[in-house]
Formats: sequence, C-alpha cells, structure tokens
Amino acid sequence: MGDDMCFGCSPHNPQGLQLECRNEGETTLTEFNPTEVHQSYDGVFHGGLIITIMDELIGHHLMNRGYRAVTGRMNARFKKPVPIEKNIRFGCYTEKQKGNLFVIKAWTRMPDGETVVEAEAHMMRIDT
Repeated sequence: MGDDMCFGCSPHNPQGLQLECRNEGETTLTEFNPTEVHQSYDGVFHGGLIITIMDELIGHHLMNRGYRAVTGRMNARFKKPVPIEKNIRFGCYTEKQKGNLFVIKAWTRMPDGETVVEAEAHMMRIDT
C-alpha cells in the first residue's frame, strides 16, 4: 500500500475522487463534477466532500512547493448550497508562513465564478 491509492488524487483508486491538481502561479487549482453519489440532500453536493477536496488541494499546493504538511485546523464558511451536476472549481494559495506553520486560503466556485465556500487552513510542516 502507498500513495498510489490516495482517496483524493489517485487514478488507481476506483472509489476515490481522482482529482488532478495544477499550479497557476502561486495558486493551485482543481475541478470536480459531483454526481448523485456525492450528494447529501437531493441535488446538493455533500459538504464533507467539499472540505475533503479543499484539504486534498491544500496538501498538493504545499507538496508541489517542496513541503509535506498535515492539517492542524480548517475553518470553512458555506455561503450557499453547492449543486451536483456542475463543474465545481477549487483553488488555494499560501497567505503566510511562519516557521513550520502555513496559513492557506481556499475557495470553491461555481462555473460562473461565484464563490460558494471559503476556507482557511493551518497546516503543519512534517518534513523538517
């Protein structure tokens, strides 16, 4: 077993989200098109899965910059329900770093650009 079965990003995990994260400058981005198997209420994307995607994206953001880190805390604000069957966009960037602590800002946006979830994560570097 290893990283090749990661629930968030592995293309080898048939139950996983199979996210593809990419960097655009100082921002890391991904997209996900939730279906009915990803819903909570009828037609609404499950909030826990939204947080899972944001957490995965943040991990990739730091890993792609040469850091291994774990989530110490994440706070999110859901502005409105996120529907399924839409190509939902996720992004994050480093707001600040102090020693082994990173503060990362993340967001979830609808295809039209409307921000529907905002989050802040405190990440602890583990590879020092």
